[in-house]
Amino acid sequence: MVAFSNILIALTVLFVFYIVLRFVLKLKVCALCASVSTTWLGLLVMKLFGFEIDPLIMGILMGGSAVGIMYLLEKKMSEKYSILKFPFLLTLFTLTYIVLTDFGEGLLIYLIILFLWVVFLTVFLMGENVEVFKKIGKKLIECCKNW
Repeated sequence: MVAFSNILIALTVLFVFYIVLRFVLKLKVCALCASVSTTWLGLLVMKLFGFEIDPLIMGILMGGSAVGIMYLLEKKMSEKYSILKFPFLLTLFTLTYIVLTDFGEGLLIYLIILFLWVVFLTVFLMGENVEVFKKIGKKLIECCKNW
């Protein structure tokens, strides 16, 4: 089993590596995001080659990447798309779960994710024309701002 201390060392070395790349090559990359993603991708490859990898550690790192992707998109996209953060994040968590497990729950999980996307997309799309959906959408977006 790959020791957690080795993973912390790898994260630190990769973080410094990406900081240096940013400085030397003027590479526009988040050193934190890149080091975390590179680490879990490396662990995934090691797992595919038969190494014993703790799925909890990979799940923590992959979950961090999922949240990081969500925040990156939030910065790059218009605020009106913020309403889609919840189904997007749960989709990324589901993909993480699928990668890390034998995925015995199949259809039910797909239906839950599909249901969430239908509900949130309905509020998003109807919010332009229907006042009640506009209010719901506004409340959902403000939820993350006013707590």
